[in-house]
Amino acid sequence: MVGYTWDFSIIFTYKEAILKGTLITLELTFFSIILGSIIGMIMCLMKLSKNPLLKYPAIAFIEVFQDLPLLVLLIWLFYTLPPIFGINISAFSTALIGLSLNLGAFSAEIFRAGIISIPKGQTESSIVLGLSKYQTMKDIILPQAKKVIIPPLTGRYIPSIV
Repeated sequence: MVGYTWDFSIIFTYKEAILKGTLITLELTFFSIILGSIIGMIMCLMKLSKNPLLKYPAIAFIEVFQDLPLLVLLIWLFYTLPPIFGINISAFSTALIGLSLNLGAFSAEIFRAGIISIPKGQTESSIVLGLSKYQTMKDIILPQAKKVIIPPLTGRYIPSIV
């Protein structure tokens, strides 16, 4: 059996390119996590709304971007949309949009699950106290739901980093 000798000199030869790629990846990860979380919270609140003009587009968004494979989404965004709409978009912007939309769809369901896990009595109590829907969500529901939301959301963020 012939042994293989590892040659890491190629890494040191291209260290600038590897470092630049790592920095771009970290930047893309950071911004897609922020944008994806914002999109996810918006879609979650829209889906929980009783207004059908908000609820059904959010359901459609979540279903499309959860079920569409990420690679297909990225290829479609990069090669199909620019010729259709006559726009030029960079690879970084395409990746940021695609990753944010994908993460937003999954985050929306995580946020929704956390919010609906809070007993209805909490919402009813806040209504009795005279709190608005915004105050109820901000001060009563979300602080309790974060205990349920953080573990799966963190689990969803980890593949974005790796």
